[in-house]
Parts: sequence; C-alpha cells; structure tokens
Amino acid sequence: MLMGLPIPILQHRNFLTGKHSLISRPPTYKSLIPIMISPFTQTLGLALFSLILFNAQSLSKKTLILNDILLDKNPDFCAITETWLKHTDTALINQLPIQTYDIFSIPRKKKRGGGILLAAKKELKITQCPINSPSKIETGLFKSDSLQILLIYAPPGLLESDASPILELTTTYLNLEHPAIILGDFNLHVDDPILSTNCESFLTAMSAIGFKQIINKPTHRAGHTLDLIFVNSNISQSTTPKCQPVPWSDHTVISSAFSLEQISKKPVPQPEFIYRKSCTSEELHNHLGPELPLIDTSSPNSALHSWSKITETAANNLCPLATKKLDHNTSKRQPWFKEELQKLKHSLRQKESKWQKTPTQTSLSAYKLALHQYKRDQQSVIMIKEFEKSLEGTEAKHPKAKIKTQAARVLTSTPKASDYRASQEED
Repeated sequence: MLMGLPIPILQHRNFLTGKHSLISRPPTYKSLIPIMISPFTQTLGLALFSLILFNAQSLSKKTLILNDILLDKNPDFCAITETWLKHTDTALINQLPIQTYDIFSIPRKKKRGGGILLAAKKELKITQCPINSPSKIETGLFKSDSLQILLIYAPPGLLESDASPILELTTTYLNLEHPAIILGDFNLHVDDPILSTNCESFLTAMSAIGFKQIINKPTHRAGHTLDLIFVNSNISQSTTPKCQPVPWSDHTVISSAFSLEQISKKPVPQPEFIYRKSCTSEELHNHLGPELPLIDTSSPNSALHSWSKITETAANNLCPLATKKLDHNTSKRQPWFKEELQKLKHSLRQKESKWQKTPTQTSLSAYKLALHQYKRDQQSVIMIKEFEKSLEGTEAKHPKAKIKTQAARVLTSTPKASDYRASQEED
C-alpha cells in the first residue's frame, strides 16, 4: 500500500524458462499504438511470414507451454517433432488455440515416441496432402496456394547411413518451381568439421535441386546442429534464425521470419491444332497428271521416293498447312433440355419399353407418335433459343422484336406432359 492506494501486481509466465516473474507496476498502455499484424503481410510484392521449429520430446505434459509459444510469439507456422502423441490424444489437441490455428498431428503408427505436428494460422488455408513415408521416417506434407511445407523426423543415425529417401520425397512430392520449405529434426550432424560421405552428398544434392540449409548454430544441448531448415530460391530470409535454449527439451526453439516471392501466374497457352485445307479431286488430278511420267521407276525405292516427293509437293501447293486456335472465351449456350422435355422423354422411354415387351401394332403406333412429338418439341425449343439469341440486345431499341419473341414462345411453346394424357390412357 502506498498512501492508501493499492498497487496492482502483474504475474507473467515466461514460456522459455517456465517460471513466473512478478511485475511491481502495471505497464502504461497509453503510449502504445495498436498495429494489426496479419499473416503473409504484403510488402512490395512479398509475403512475410514467421515460423517456429523445435523438438518437444513429448507434448503430453507441455500443451500449456505450446499454448504460451503460440500466444506470445504468434507465429504463422509452428512445426514440432517428437510429440509422442497418440491418435487418441484428442483432448490434448483441444487444449491448443484451435480457434486461431489449424492443428495437424501425425502420430507414430506403431511404437512409442516419435510423431510430428504442424500448427498453421487458419487464414493461410493450409491442407495436409497424402504422402508415402519411407520406412522409419515420419513425414508430413502440407500445401497452400503459395507455399509447400515438408516436415520430417528421422531417428538418430538413420540418415547418416542413407539420406536418399529425403531426396526422393523432395523430387516426388514438391513442385521445385514454387516456394517450398523442408524442415524438422534430421539427426544429421552437419556441424562436424569433417562431414560423413552420406551427409556431404546429401547437402550437395539438396543444393543442386535449389535448396539451401539456413541453420548454422547448435540446436542441441550437446552442441550439435540436428534441426535443419531448407528453403528454395523462391523464399528469402527476413531475419536471422534464432536458437533459444529451453529447460524442458534438449533441443532449442528455432524462430525465423521469411519473405515469399509472389509468383505471377503464367498465362495458359491457347490450344491450337494444325490441319490441311481441302481440295477437289479434279484439282488433285490436274496437278498430279503432268508429274506422273517423271516418277523414277528404276527401282522400287526410287519409285516410292519420287511418288512421296510429288504428292508432298502437290499437298503443299493445293492443301497448305494451316493452324487454328481454340477460343475458350466463347459464351456457352443456355441449356435447352428443360423439365418439360425431360418428362416427355421419360414418357417416350416408357412407350418404347412397353412396345419391346409386347410388340403389338397398338403399342408400336403409340411409340411412333410419342417419338414424333418429342422430336418436334425438341426442335421447337432449340429454335426458340436460337431466335432469342439472335434478338439479344435489340429488344430495348426495337419493341416490336420483344413482341415477336413473345409470339414465338406462344406459337412454338413446348407442350407439357399433361397434353399427352389421352395417348397414355389409350395404352
């Protein structure tokens, strides 16, 4: 108490240390300016987004810590390896901020441990894509309209012996021309002074297909760089990755921001085809007549070569090649198969079926009458549509055209199914 006035005490929990710290005086909010931060903020043609990566070493008792990370740091993406979650741990997933984030949890199928998870802002509209994971490697593929993410967890020592499965996943499931991120716990010692043969060949191959490894600091308590992030040329770093040690895991929490180049959509090429123009048989006969005596008949091959050359010359002169492009922007016609015609066709099929079961003269006459009426009504509907299309835009200027249109509808109106009630009663 100070002069009889209570002093508010604020308690804040640090998500890195896990401890609570006391603030003896409240913060002054009057001097702050609210800034709305939206995911993929557009700046000069670039999309900015933030990302967090860490190995949780079991999330079963650390969902509150993950909550603090998502609420305090507000990343666009949070990738986690070794979640140790099961398919039945839906209650733990519901403890996360599911109103703000889409949570994609991929538990290990059989043995205990493992598991990966990706939390992505709902505004980014990330979807999980099917992928065939290599043996003993846990992977998750996630895509949006502008980004691809491949999350990986490999057990210790697996990629040191053979890292080719990661290259196969990259070239099979990722579009290398679009922005892509490959991240996770690779358990690959890229920090060793002398790299192993497999590790060196893996990094060289990733660089050859356009991916760069951006983590250059230790990500494990033992001083090794095991958690890696690969980005391709369409993604650039906005900030240097930070590796923050935490007391609840042997791995560090990696945070970084990136800028995403907006790829302009390439115009779809207009389809085209090549054809020959037609000519009459008389023109072809007149052109080939004088050339026939010039065919070399000294041998079958010479005769075939001469005939092919003469006919090719005639085709190029009389029927030259032409190219035609298909226009997809043409307006579609209005559908003419209306409900009335559908009922009439159903009635026609009934009469046809009855005539096939009982082939009598009465059933045959009824079927022919229904077929004639259906064809007449079908042609009337098509004529009305063509007539209305030809008068489009003229009704406002010429009122007589509108009157003619209405008259045409009355004169050639499609009969309803009730008009054939008499013919149906006869059957």
